[in-house]
Amino acid sequence: MSETEKTSVAALISVILRRKINRVIDVKWLVKNPEYAREIINISRELDLSDLNDYASHLENLMFGSVTASAVKPKPVDEEIPKNPAQIDGGNDEDNVGEIDPSKYVGSLR
Repeated sequence: MSETEKTSVAALISVILRRKINRVIDVKWLVKNPEYAREIINISRELDLSDLNDYASHLENLMFGSVTASAVKPKPVDEEIPKNPAQIDGGNDEDNVGEIDPSKYVGSLR
């Protein structure tokens, strides 16, 4: 299929993942690397969101020519997402609870 269509679907998946679980993915690499694409498709299906599942199935069809159901039982999403910003940075919970390191952001936008 066309690279444009693959890139379009990958961009839609990227937006949903960023908004729902704050996960940033590389759209160009997703289109070029089948292994990375399979992993992102699996992550998308684990979230069990209808629109994301549709896009994941469409991307799988574009990249691999078939749509298969995920054989792995999805893990609950709550266990995968850190609740504390300190956990994301790998820092100590007592050191910087509620603090945001401004050096990690460009300007005032996150």
